[in-house]
Amino acid sequence: VYVIGGNTYVNGQGVLTSEVDRATLDADGSLGSFAPVSGVSLVVGRSEFGEVVIGNDVYVIGGNCADPNAWNTVEQATIQPDGSLSGFSMVPNVTLKTRRRQPAKDSRWSASSSSSSA
Repeated sequence: VYVIGGNTYVNGQGVLTSEVDRATLDADGSLGSFAPVSGVSLVVGRSEFGEVVIGNDVYVIGGNCADPNAWNTVEQATIQPDGSLSGFSMVPNVTLKTRRRQPAKDSRWSASSSSSSA
Protein backbone atom coordinates (compact mmCIF):
# COMPACT_ATOMS: atom_id res chain seq x y z
CA VAL A 1 0.00 0.00 0.00
CA TYR A 2 1.42 3.37 -1.04
CA VAL A 3 0.72 6.86 0.26
CA ILE A 4 1.84 9.46 -2.27
CA GLY A 5 2.52 13.14 -1.55
CA GLY A 6 0.15 15.23 0.54
CA ASN A 7 0.54 17.83 3.25
CA THR A 8 2.79 17.59 6.25
CA TYR A 9 3.33 20.14 8.99
CA VAL A 10 6.65 21.65 10.00
CA ASN A 11 6.65 24.12 12.90
CA GLY A 12 2.89 24.49 12.52
CA GLN A 13 3.12 25.36 8.81
CA GLY A 14 1.62 23.20 6.06
CA VAL A 15 4.20 21.95 3.56
CA LEU A 16 3.44 20.03 0.37
CA THR A 17 5.48 16.86 0.26
CA SER A 18 6.79 14.74 -2.59
CA GLU A 19 7.45 11.78 -0.27
CA VAL A 20 6.14 8.31 -1.05
CA ASP A 21 5.51 5.95 1.87
CA ARG A 22 4.82 2.22 1.72
CA ALA A 23 3.37 -0.40 4.04
CA THR A 24 3.24 -4.10 3.31
CA LEU A 25 0.26 -6.37 3.71
CA ASP A 26 1.10 -9.23 6.02
CA ALA A 27 0.08 -12.81 5.23
CA ASP A 28 -2.92 -12.48 7.58
CA GLY A 29 -4.09 -9.36 5.71
CA SER A 30 -3.00 -6.90 8.38
CA LEU A 31 -1.24 -3.72 7.37
CA GLY A 32 2.39 -3.21 8.35
CA SER A 33 3.93 0.11 9.37
CA PHE A 34 4.39 2.88 6.81
CA ALA A 35 7.91 4.03 6.00
CA PRO A 36 9.37 6.33 3.32
CA VAL A 37 10.42 4.57 0.11
CA SER A 38 14.09 5.30 -0.50
CA GLY A 39 14.77 6.80 -3.92
CA VAL A 40 11.09 7.25 -4.86
CA SER A 41 9.35 10.62 -4.73
CA LEU A 42 7.12 12.84 -6.80
CA VAL A 43 8.91 15.31 -9.05
CA VAL A 44 6.87 18.11 -7.40
CA GLY A 45 5.37 18.10 -3.90
CA ARG A 46 1.58 18.06 -4.26
CA SER A 47 -1.68 17.34 -2.51
CA GLU A 48 -5.36 17.15 -3.51
CA PHE A 49 -4.44 15.44 -6.79
CA GLY A 50 -6.21 12.78 -8.77
CA GLU A 51 -4.58 9.40 -9.09
CA VAL A 52 -5.31 6.38 -11.19
CA VAL A 53 -3.66 3.03 -11.85
CA ILE A 54 -3.82 1.84 -15.45
CA GLY A 55 -2.16 -1.51 -16.00
CA ASN A 56 1.22 -1.29 -14.25
CA ASP A 57 1.36 2.52 -14.24
CA VAL A 58 0.38 4.97 -11.50
CA TYR A 59 -0.60 8.46 -12.66
CA VAL A 60 -0.74 11.49 -10.35
CA ILE A 61 -2.78 14.23 -11.96
CA GLY A 62 -2.87 17.96 -11.17
CA GLY A 63 -3.56 19.06 -7.62
CA ASN A 64 -2.18 21.71 -5.34
CA CYS A 65 1.54 21.89 -6.13
CA ALA A 66 4.64 23.26 -4.39
CA ASP A 67 5.68 24.63 -7.79
CA PRO A 68 2.91 27.05 -8.84
CA ASN A 69 3.65 26.24 -12.48
CA ALA A 70 3.06 22.49 -12.05
CA TRP A 71 -0.67 22.37 -11.20
CA ASN A 72 -1.46 21.25 -14.75
CA THR A 73 1.09 18.43 -14.96
CA VAL A 74 0.82 14.64 -14.80
CA GLU A 75 3.41 12.36 -13.20
CA GLN A 76 3.83 8.64 -13.84
CA ALA A 77 5.54 5.74 -12.07
CA THR A 78 5.60 2.02 -12.91
CA ILE A 79 4.63 -0.77 -10.54
CA GLN A 80 7.37 -3.38 -10.85
CA PRO A 81 6.63 -7.16 -10.81
CA ASP A 82 7.76 -7.35 -7.17
CA GLY A 83 5.30 -4.59 -6.17
CA SER A 84 7.95 -1.90 -5.81
CA LEU A 85 7.45 1.45 -7.47
CA SER A 86 9.78 3.15 -9.94
CA GLY A 87 10.58 6.80 -9.51
CA PHE A 88 8.01 9.31 -10.75
CA SER A 89 8.61 11.37 -13.87
CA MET A 90 6.62 14.02 -15.67
CA VAL A 91 4.53 12.73 -18.57
CA PRO A 92 5.83 14.70 -21.56
CA ASN A 93 3.48 16.76 -23.72
CA VAL A 94 0.50 16.30 -21.36
CA THR A 95 -0.96 19.29 -19.53
CA LEU A 96 -4.36 20.00 -18.06
CA LYS A 97 -6.32 22.91 -19.49
CA THR A 98 -7.96 23.76 -16.15
CA ARG A 99 -6.88 23.41 -12.53
CA ARG A 100 -7.95 20.08 -11.06
CA ARG A 101 -8.09 19.12 -7.44
CA GLN A 102 -9.33 15.90 -5.96
CA PRO A 103 -12.07 16.66 -3.41
CA ALA A 104 -11.80 15.29 0.09
CA LYS A 105 -12.79 11.65 0.02
CA ASP A 106 -15.93 10.51 1.81
CA SER A 107 -15.60 7.00 3.22
CA ARG A 108 -19.04 6.15 1.81
CA TRP A 109 -17.79 6.57 -1.75
CA SER A 110 -15.02 5.01 -3.76
CA ALA A 111 -13.91 5.43 -7.33
CA SER A 112 -12.33 3.06 -9.76
CA SER A 113 -11.40 3.14 -13.40
CA SER A 114 -11.15 0.27 -15.82
CA SER A 115 -9.83 2.49 -18.57
CA SER A 116 -8.76 6.08 -18.85
CA SER A 117 -6.40 8.34 -20.71
CA ALA A 118 -4.04 10.83 -19.13
